[in-house]
Amino acid sequence: MAAASKLTDSTYETPAQYHNAMEPHAIVAVWDGDRLFIDTPSQGMGFAQMRIAGLFGISPANIHINSPFLGGGFGSKGLISGPQVLGIMAAKLIGRPVKLVLRRSQMYGPVGHRPPTRQRIRIGTDDAGALTAINHEARVTTSSFDDFYEPAADASHTLYASPAIRTAHEAVRVDTGTPLFMRAPGEATGSIVLESAIDEAAFACGIDPLEFRLKNYAEVEPTTGKPFSSKALRQCYARAAERFGWAGRPLQPRQ
Repeated sequence: MAAASKLTDSTYETPAQYHNAMEPHAIVAVWDGDRLFIDTPSQGMGFAQMRIAGLFGISPANIHINSPFLGGGFGSKGLISGPQVLGIMAAKLIGRPVKLVLRRSQMYGPVGHRPPTRQRIRIGTDDAGALTAINHEARVTTSSFDDFYEPAADASHTLYASPAIRTAHEAVRVDTGTPLFMRAPGEATGSIVLESAIDEAAFACGIDPLEFRLKNYAEVEPTTGKPFSSKALRQCYARAAERFGWAGRPLQPRQ
């Protein structure tokens, strides 16, 4: 940052977002001795087996999970959740099959959500508009009883060729359901902040936002120097330039 001739310092907030697919979370559970049979939508049956085995003290091999139809998932059905565990407990308690289906109102909280964030991002540039540093700090919420941290600041690791990159996360524990995976965890909340800050930096330098992105395009991963296995972002920029007539000069993708 000390080497920068221009410095932008911005703070952004993103709100909480909740899964609420047309198909609510549900489970049918039945015990046969120490064997458990479950019918439930799951994006991670192996994870569910291990979690249930640990909770009930049985072998994962004794847990059979049937998940023929997922319905709407988008990450919310990646891990077993509290209501499903309650259904399993109820079946064990009464010795009969139990079906538990969440009401629509119960979808807000106990089955995961994308937590709110407050993100501060500082960007340094030299006189030519080249990046000198990115410092991206994210404060996120998590529950008071579990650990899940939205990795929002990680979006700044790979997109732009800055010689110095620092990211940090701080969690605030609140009395809420545990946040979980939601489509593009971290990338969704982090990318909107990073790209907004890049626009701010381009404006501060008096450079067109697309030209600024091309000037600071990462040909290799900035934090490791390793090549990307594939990357088509430059082609996306070229398509955007063609569509919106950037400076009247369509950009040519580099091979």
